Amino acid sequence: MSVGVGVALTRAEIQTLKDPAASDLRSVAAYTLWLVSQEMNGPARRRRVESVSGAGPKDQRTALHINLVMPREMRDQLLCRAEAEMRSVSGYVARVIVEALAKK
Repeated sequence: MSVGVGVALTRAEIQTLKDPAASDLRSVAAYTLWLVSQEMNGPARRRRVESVSGAGPKDQRTALHINLVMPREMRDQLLCRAEAEMRSVSGYVARVIVEALAKK
């Protein structure tokens, strides 16, 4: 199964995402899927997150399109998690990415 997501990130956030992916010898899609799987193994939650890298609301964002290839069960769980947080799947994945980058 595959799920296409489009996340709006600043250039700094995109670069911050690419760096650990490259150091783990993974593509951005594979690294993002790993981040999502780590998040889904934890408890479900709903909260707001601020952007990483000092990005502000007026900073220009670029749509990063990622095709996540996963088993059907994981896709179904992803859809349920996004719905539980009242987000789109893209919004859920964006939250996971921004939180993971903020921890680094």
